[in-house]
Amino acid sequence: MRGLMMDHRSGRIARGVLLAAAYAAIFLAVRASNITLDQWYLPAGVRVAALLACPRRYWPYLVLGEAVALLTLRYPQLHNYGPLFVVVASITIMPLVACIVRFLERPARTDLSTQNVLTLAALVAVSTTAANSIMVFGLMRNIRAPLDWTNSFQVMVGAYLGILTVAPLVLLWKTRNAIYPFPRKFRNDATIGIAAIAAAYFACQSVESIESKNLLRLFMIAPALALTVMHGWRGAAAGVVAANTALAMTIARTHTDGNTDQDALLVQMVLAVASTILFSLGAAISRYYRNSTMYGAAEARALEIARQSFVASEKELERRAADMHFLMDEVAGKLHEASDWLKKRGHAEAALEIQNFRMINESRIRNDLLSTYPSHLADGGLYSTIAKNPNSGKWGGQSVVTSFLRGDDRALGPDLQLMVYRALDDLVALLAITGHREITIKARCRRGNGYSGIAVCITSRDGLRSAIDQVGDLDASGRVLAYGGRIRRRGRRIHLVMIERHHPVNAPAFA
Repeated sequence: MRGLMMDHRSGRIARGVLLAAAYAAIFLAVRASNITLDQWYLPAGVRVAALLACPRRYWPYLVLGEAVALLTLRYPQLHNYGPLFVVVASITIMPLVACIVRFLERPARTDLSTQNVLTLAALVAVSTTAANSIMVFGLMRNIRAPLDWTNSFQVMVGAYLGILTVAPLVLLWKTRNAIYPFPRKFRNDATIGIAAIAAAYFACQSVESIESKNLLRLFMIAPALALTVMHGWRGAAAGVVAANTALAMTIARTHTDGNTDQDALLVQMVLAVASTILFSLGAAISRYYRNSTMYGAAEARALEIARQSFVASEKELERRAADMHFLMDEVAGKLHEASDWLKKRGHAEAALEIQNFRMINESRIRNDLLSTYPSHLADGGLYSTIAKNPNSGKWGGQSVVTSFLRGDDRALGPDLQLMVYRALDDLVALLAITGHREITIKARCRRGNGYSGIAVCITSRDGLRSAIDQVGDLDASGRVLAYGGRIRRRGRRIHLVMIERHHPVNAPAFA
């Protein structure tokens, strides 16, 4: 057991040393190729990205890697900077940034969220600039003049933009397996946006006028704004990174500190403000979209439960109606046998009375059973049942009901047909008992694009009475809403729409 633990610890140390060497090499390469150390300090972004991407147990190796890289850079200037500044400045910044990252992760005990990226970038830019200024003032006082406020502000903006250039890429990578409904559209839109930014960059390189150059630099922000609106924080990450990089490539290349491209500085300040706004907007859009998706899923689940509840209730009514039909058949058979027995023994009047009683009550009870559960719906379909129903059951009596039915009712599933019939049964019965004498039903069934549905219009020539002002309070409205439809009253008409989605039986599973 101890041997296994030693092997595991040795393997982790070896991986840490390799990580430190790789980070030192990347840091040196990025710093050597950096365009300017003031207006776009990309190593600040590499520093933060490494801390976000690596587990905390490897952070000491990142501190070691940066210390090696900075000591390598500053050792040739040891006689100018002094050994105290070279050592202290090389081992101070990375632990400071690590403490900030750890502080922002601590409340949730989870990875850094997209909402905290701006806070992280601002804190790191301010704290590292202040720490460097303090070390320069305190450890190099007699060697180098202190930086002025203007230069410190430029360094701060450069570090802020450098962090916003690299850190969002790490967040995109860490959330690559998260559910996102439009991955292909995001890739296509990001490609188009980056292409537009690249076109603006090449156009900026080809013009000589400062005004035209700055106008094209400002245009680089527009694709980032469009991506943010369409894809939330993911769009902001892709757009801001591309705009930052393209704008930085237009800055005069100095590879030193203390040099400023004044023409690009104003645009960079605008980009810094725009990046902040875009990330905030993107995070808000993503949060509201996530909440609406969650609420939409909950609503869909509630409607599914309501549909299942309605179907279960109808199945129970169907079972009870079938039992009652069976019982009626048994009773009618026994009464018929009793009538024949009495007739054979000379009691014709009693036999006739029993037959009349059986026929009258059997017809009435069977009609009531059909009103309770329309078992004939499965045989004749919805349209056939509507066409026959005005002369029987709750639709009969003093009202005259006419129907105009279009489309093929076989496009509707059996459950939806039953729910449409129930809704019509409730509405027409209510119109009949509230004194509406002439009622017209118009219906049309359609099917397409994986959905089938029916639109119904119920009209009363008498106008709708106050008794049905609140059609949304009827039992029919619950069935309509459960099937993704709606019911409303307009003048003397009641409109209802009900739809259902088809699930292919042999459809392949999504990967």
